[in-house]
Amino acid sequence: MNNSQSSKFQSTLRIYSAAPHRVMFLPGVIQLIIPILFWLVELTGRYLKLWDPLGTVIPATSVHIYLMLFAVFPFFIFGFLFTTYPKWMNGEVIPKNRYLLTFKLMTSGLLLFYFGLFTSKSLLMIGIFLHMAGWISGIYALYSVYSRVDTAVRYHASHLNAALAFGLFGEIVYFLWLEVGGTGFLGFAVNTGFWLFLIPIFIIVLHRMLPFFTSCVVENYTMHKPMWSLPFLWVCLAGHFLLEIFNQGEWLFLFDLPLSVFGLYHVWIWGFNKSLQTRLLAVLHISSVCFAAGTALFAIQSLFLNLTGNLILGKAPLHALAIGFVTSTVISMVTRVSLGHSGRPLVMDRYSWICFWMVLLTACLRILAEIETVSLLLPVNLNLLAAIVWLCFITPWIIRYGSIYLKPRVDGQPG
Repeated sequence: MNNSQSSKFQSTLRIYSAAPHRVMFLPGVIQLIIPILFWLVELTGRYLKLWDPLGTVIPATSVHIYLMLFAVFPFFIFGFLFTTYPKWMNGEVIPKNRYLLTFKLMTSGLLLFYFGLFTSKSLLMIGIFLHMAGWISGIYALYSVYSRVDTAVRYHASHLNAALAFGLFGEIVYFLWLEVGGTGFLGFAVNTGFWLFLIPIFIIVLHRMLPFFTSCVVENYTMHKPMWSLPFLWVCLAGHFLLEIFNQGEWLFLFDLPLSVFGLYHVWIWGFNKSLQTRLLAVLHISSVCFAAGTALFAIQSLFLNLTGNLILGKAPLHALAIGFVTSTVISMVTRVSLGHSGRPLVMDRYSWICFWMVLLTACLRILAEIETVSLLLPVNLNLLAAIVWLCFITPWIIRYGSIYLKPRVDGQPG
């Protein structure tokens, strides 16, 4: 590398490390491709018999679980929180050395995980250990801000802290499963990661941010952030979690039906109909509708199981929430943050709008894949089609927004 190339590399590195969302979002958007590409290769071999299953040191399904629960979304979560968490409480800015430490540990851990996945279970577990160390460093960085502010401004941060702790605990349990085995550990890790980490994190962020974003666009808008909402959410999520752990799926509707009503109520009070005038705002409101829809599917499945003893939707409700709600919210929020924090206008262009709807199409395909009568009528495997649609539309979106993190702000401002 000559002096000119070295200078250019150093300049790019300074730009990339100038803000926590840049540092964390780039590996995050890359992670939106790699796990799905891995899963597509696995599914193609499984369904079309074109090649043998991938030679991974742990089952491919458990790899998919780990990546989608603990490896993809935490990059976005920490990148977003490192940026906004201190602002919510007028707290101290997260120091550069702290967010870089989280980035280095989580990224190096994930790289080791991928390398160990095809070579050595020990390396894979070391990778998870490093990833967890990064998670701990991120929580510590956030808590250092939290501990120095007045208790009166901690409401949303307190709930976020609990969800992050559950997420770390879920990954620890997954690590224990790798060490000792047993389906109980794996099931506990999955349910902890999904119901006590991912779902509450995104609802808490929407509860804090969506009324504010809407007030910036809609005239004479009244912001609604009911204080009862988050405690109610936790009660329902904890109830669902416990019933899942004890294999009482026929009673899940007792918590999932209230969760769906909770979701619809907030769709209404947050002004869904008024949000549709602006794409960048509408996508977040549409994502909140997906939460209500996903929990409604869980309630329907549970009620049918209670009455007939049969599961009719399989994993459709899970993917309605995981893709329809969580992933669409990530696409919406990352688009907004990437535009705003790069000095670009807060306008969602036509292509990004189409990409958002293709994520929802992916969710619909994955839901339909779980309905046997639909799958049998179609000449194509819907699981494969869902993965292909995801990759075809997410990849260009990633190229467009991922490149922003390596360029200076267009308005010349720092950060």
